[in-house]
Amino acid sequence: TTRVNFKLAYTHATQNQGFGFLGAGSLDGAVDTTLGQVGLTMRPLKNLTLNLSGRYEDKNDNTRLGNYLVDGTGTPYTNSPNNSLRASGKAEALYQFSSNYRGLLAVDYAYVNRDRPVATTLIPSTSMAALRERANEVGIRAELRRSMSETVNGSVSVGRSERDGYRWYSLDPATGYPFMSYAASSALSGTFPMTMVDRSRDNVKLMADWAPTQALSIQFALDQGTDHFKGPTTAGLNDTDAFSFNVDASYKLNAKWMLTGYATSGKQTLRMRQDIGYIADLDNLNTTIGFGATGTINSQLEIGGNFSYSKDVNRYKIGMTTGAAVTNPPPDETYRGTVLKLYAKYALDKASGIQVDLIHQRAEYDPWAWGSGGVPFSYTDNSTLTVQSDQTATYLGVKYVYRFK
Repeated sequence: TTRVNFKLAYTHATQNQGFGFLGAGSLDGAVDTTLGQVGLTMRPLKNLTLNLSGRYEDKNDNTRLGNYLVDGTGTPYTNSPNNSLRASGKAEALYQFSSNYRGLLAVDYAYVNRDRPVATTLIPSTSMAALRERANEVGIRAELRRSMSETVNGSVSVGRSERDGYRWYSLDPATGYPFMSYAASSALSGTFPMTMVDRSRDNVKLMADWAPTQALSIQFALDQGTDHFKGPTTAGLNDTDAFSFNVDASYKLNAKWMLTGYATSGKQTLRMRQDIGYIADLDNLNTTIGFGATGTINSQLEIGGNFSYSKDVNRYKIGMTTGAAVTNPPPDETYRGTVLKLYAKYALDKASGIQVDLIHQRAEYDPWAWGSGGVPFSYTDNSTLTVQSDQTATYLGVKYVYRFK
């Protein structure tokens, strides 16, 4: 009724490559990593199963300091050996209430601690407002699965997690990247990294399996998730929304032929802003459909193929924090792709065979970032770049397969 597994690992990695005139000959790179992992599965009661797991990773960068960067004033700066400590844990309880109902309750925990950069390295203050030494995240998940009939099964799961952290530090190498108070960080005007700010996440997922006949099977999935970021300021990423719906189906025509099909549709929204500047709601809408067939002609020959079509649209809703009108917002970007895949397998004998693959792909994409209104993208040296909006590719491959026994 009880099982335990564990893993212990130690890695010592080195690199001796030189890096030009700024480096001091060999890099003398060295990174030591210690990893520990343990898992425990118990069944204390007939209908109850408990799963516990934990993971610990300690990474120490002992690379020698050397001058590898010069800023605009000619001041040299060194590399920054980055040490980090990561830990995570999970506890799950699964209970079989009856032959038709099964429930799950889970708690997840994650922790990361990053060392401050050394004072001789450079992190441009224009790149972000500050960095954070420590972040923790705690989440809880619950799921209920039910067999509604001999042909229909369904489940619903909900989850919520909260991430917070401690000790922001300033990006000022002259003072050694000192820690600062929350009030001081709130007075900064830059953008805080989205992976370090406080965040709350909510997710709901519905799934259903339907098998009306022995030949036909259909699966449905609906997923809705939201993130809310709470940084010291409103600059950066504020909120995200994600929604997706998927349908998969398979139909067995007879003992030799099988048909498959799927459709998926989703929308993702990112809401972000500068401290003083733009406000952006970025929408991504995507739709994909596909269908395929496989079958056997005889005991030696199998053929099959599938076709898929996808459409991806990026929409840019731009405003200004000052309330000023945006006279020329970026246009929508649309990507369309179609892919046709065909194959044939011929068995020479029980151990070997030949397979032929034919793949044809077409893509249509007109990105405004690489040209708009007939004007191509220009680099600072006045060289230009254009993108071919319609592209096709065809692949034909033949391979011989031999299976060793």
